[in-house]
Amino acid sequence: MSDMSPVQICTNLLPGQCCQAIAAPIMNYFNPSYPSVVVFTNLSPLHIAAVWARRGNIRACSGVPIATRPGPGNWRHQVTGDERALGASYITLPTTLPPGETEANWLSAEGVLGFVWGGGRWFVKGAESLGESGTKKLKRRGMVRAEHGTVYAREPKRWKRPDVLVVNGTRYVDAETVDLLSSKQKKLERSTRIANLPPAYHGPLSSYDRELLKTPIEHLVQDVHKGIVKPIDILRSYGKVAIKAHAKTNCLTEVMISPAAESWIEHVNLKGPLAGIPVSLKDSITVRGFDVSVGYSRNTGKPFAEDGAIVKILKDAGAVPYVKTNLPISLLSFESANDVWGRSTNPHNDKYSPGGSTGGESALLAYGGGRIGIGSDVAGSVRVPAHFAGIYSLRCSTGRWPKMGTKTSMPGQEGIPSVFSPMARTLPDLVYFTRSMIGMKPWEYDHSVHPLPWQSDVYDQTKGQKTLRIGVMRSDGVVPPSPACLRALSTATTALSTAGHTVIDLFPPSPARALILASSLLNADGCRTFLSYFRTGEWNDPGAAQMAFYASLPRPIKYLHYLYTKYIKRDPFWAELLYNFRARSAHEQWELVAQREAYKAEWHAWWRDEAKIDVLLSPPNATPAVPHGGMKDAVASCGYTFLFNLLDYTAGVIPVTHVDRELDGLLPAGFAMKGMNGVARGAYKHYDAGKMHGLPVGVQIVGQRLQEEKVLAVMERVVEILQHEGKGYELLDIE
Repeated sequence: MSDMSPVQICTNLLPGQCCQAIAAPIMNYFNPSYPSVVVFTNLSPLHIAAVWARRGNIRACSGVPIATRPGPGNWRHQVTGDERALGASYITLPTTLPPGETEANWLSAEGVLGFVWGGGRWFVKGAESLGESGTKKLKRRGMVRAEHGTVYAREPKRWKRPDVLVVNGTRYVDAETVDLLSSKQKKLERSTRIANLPPAYHGPLSSYDRELLKTPIEHLVQDVHKGIVKPIDILRSYGKVAIKAHAKTNCLTEVMISPAAESWIEHVNLKGPLAGIPVSLKDSITVRGFDVSVGYSRNTGKPFAEDGAIVKILKDAGAVPYVKTNLPISLLSFESANDVWGRSTNPHNDKYSPGGSTGGESALLAYGGGRIGIGSDVAGSVRVPAHFAGIYSLRCSTGRWPKMGTKTSMPGQEGIPSVFSPMARTLPDLVYFTRSMIGMKPWEYDHSVHPLPWQSDVYDQTKGQKTLRIGVMRSDGVVPPSPACLRALSTATTALSTAGHTVIDLFPPSPARALILASSLLNADGCRTFLSYFRTGEWNDPGAAQMAFYASLPRPIKYLHYLYTKYIKRDPFWAELLYNFRARSAHEQWELVAQREAYKAEWHAWWRDEAKIDVLLSPPNATPAVPHGGMKDAVASCGYTFLFNLLDYTAGVIPVTHVDRELDGLLPAGFAMKGMNGVARGAYKHYDAGKMHGLPVGVQIVGQRLQEEKVLAVMERVVEILQHEGKGYELLDIE
């Protein structure tokens, strides 16, 4: 290698030799003022891949892995095992040409490096890898500025975002755009990790596997404590099913099973309350060494250096985080799809959503690829997936469950705080998991958690209370419950009444008003924050896109639409909801918070002085699962869960029954879509008991703030009564 050349070429190297080849010569060679490049050629065919970029860091360039010194005095060649398998190293390109260099000098190296300079930024070779469909996608989104050697954008600065540059007949695509439109990097990484798992994860389930899979986690923990069961066996059993679940539902994002989870097992706390138990995590939870994409391509390629509080607690308790699960981009949907990971489907019916935003988690647990997991909830995001997919979940009040060390699409949003909460395949597991996490004193890991230990006296008292006083909210006053959801609620309330409990229908303070208030608070920034993470052309959830559209309308147009909807279409509720979807000033935000607190006080007084109930039962949603794309119409149909986020009440969901085409096909007498408000019309547009046949249907059980023990105890009593009557919910069999 010549010391005079800005480009050093190392040939005939194997992937494992990359680090050794770089270290010594480059440390002394690189001039800090000039970002020289080392190029590795003649590597294995595995390195032939599209160009991947992350804010200037290219991991592989036209099949040539390259690496450079990121900055003066800060050489850190970061190549993980997975990246090395793909022949990927790092290169950092300058945002301006180096002093004394011209564009021609850099263009002269393009045959080796595969990138060119143009219009004040770098373009990388790789448009050909997009193929015909990728090129059409570029065109549809208005991104193609040059093709087949013809330059349409001779002066890129004239374009808001020129994405294709042609030099000497070769097409170059903006590095960010290649990464965005191909959307293959993380999927390829996931597929590679699954394919490279040890043979134990790819074989059929043994009788021993099935024995472990049907054992409650409390008993598994006891067996690990006694040395009867090894944690590695539990991991391999659930790992097998998790891979099968992913093959059917596309539920996984980061596959951490091997080597990460298997290495963690070697140091697991064998005496912890979750010793040896695999725990799945929503993608937004931070795990050391892995990305936290939240569905945005911009967030990938940036593995975290440290575990978040949730993961630290889990590991200290002896648990083994083994997979992360899919969610919707923006986190504001009851579907779970994004460009980075793809779309998750419902294990009961692949034409329908498993819910959102914790939909990958519900799909995994419903299929049987795990027993316990953790999601987050800002408008129903652990409860609606439980309802859609047929599992159990608990929305904890703020301050009861840790939240630090996570990522969101709306950092700083506190009008309706998001809370992380537990989900489980069975109710006993949900109870044990919640008790174990609270028993770990999470307030010592996370300042946001209240120092409130598990209240055994409340739990035991509720379990032993002879007669419970149960309130029932059959409708939220916005979207009447569908026949399937009303039947599930009636099944539960009838069973409770038959068992001797007091069941009364109630009409609490306006849930309709709560929906308008909560919607205004949640997106008081006019949707700007969650939109700020999108790259140009990145797919958006249709429901979130609808919200962003209404929020962006100019005030005069919005007001005209408000008048038209209210007086011409005679839909005052829909008119007011849409009109209030807008960015707020700090003064207006404070006014909304004041209204929220007044509304919470009104509910508190109503519960204490009028209702005088132990818990409240309601549908978790007006309908069962929505079909894919259904949130475009049903985006605002979330009042049954969103209400309790506004109030910050504890709320759990249990599955009760399944949609029956015969029992649930007939709509109530007098039902007419024409007279419904816009929210209800959107929800009922997709209600079809015939197509939905077999989908799960749940019931929501609500307590007041910080009543997790009480709500879990009532959930158990309801399930016990249903099972005693022969109406217990049947989980999907593990294949």
